[in-house]
Amino acid sequence: MTIPYDRAFYEEQFDGSLASARVLVGLMTTWFQPDSVLDIGCGRGAWLKAWHEQGVRKLVGVDGPWNDGADMVEPAIEFRATNLEQPLTGTVSFDLAMSIEVVEHLSPEAGVSVVDSLTGTASVVMFSAAFSGQGGVHHVHERYHSHWGMLFRERGFSCFDAFRPRVWTDQRVAPWHRANVFLFVRDGHALANQLSARGITPLSDLGFMDAVHPWLYERWRSHEIGVRGHIRAIGPGLVRALRRRLTPARRD
Repeated sequence: MTIPYDRAFYEEQFDGSLASARVLVGLMTTWFQPDSVLDIGCGRGAWLKAWHEQGVRKLVGVDGPWNDGADMVEPAIEFRATNLEQPLTGTVSFDLAMSIEVVEHLSPEAGVSVVDSLTGTASVVMFSAAFSGQGGVHHVHERYHSHWGMLFRERGFSCFDAFRPRVWTDQRVAPWHRANVFLFVRDGHALANQLSARGITPLSDLGFMDAVHPWLYERWRSHEIGVRGHIRAIGPGLVRALRRRLTPARRD
């Protein structure tokens, strides 16, 4: 199978990713200032570039073997090509690990491995994945957000819906980033108490993660209306054709 993640794929999504990253990373630094960041599925390094602009010096990006790292937008990024379908090996600890809109491109088993890699390398994680029905290039594994929330909870992390209330209508942020990015913090980490002191408390009911953004709702609704309209348009002719096939031929 040809992997559809060529230079054109990364070029198309880079500007939007960088714009989103600058807003969300800027928010994140008001709560937590890491010295080291790992990005799993880093693409050209848009999110790591945003972290570098905020003063982070240790930046590590990993991506699939289709990405040779030649187009990294920030020279400070240490790039590693790997098989994203397998758990990371030989990775040291980081202050923050992230994976943004990646696991929907991977198998269900690899999605679990990515969560294991994130939680095994950092106590603070920024994570997003395409919601069920979102659609996109080679989206083979879309799930409800609560599915991922449960995986993190099983590994001792609490979910903070820290970003969505602050960027829900922010046009600088791509709609999928407005809808899908969550913050996960290991239970007992100092950041959990700091967030709670600011009124940002962990979700006790992970079902609230599945609140659908209007962008995704309208995307789905427009698609369904289009399908229904198409069916209404072709329906009468299809019925007539079926009747002709099912009616026995007259014999003179």
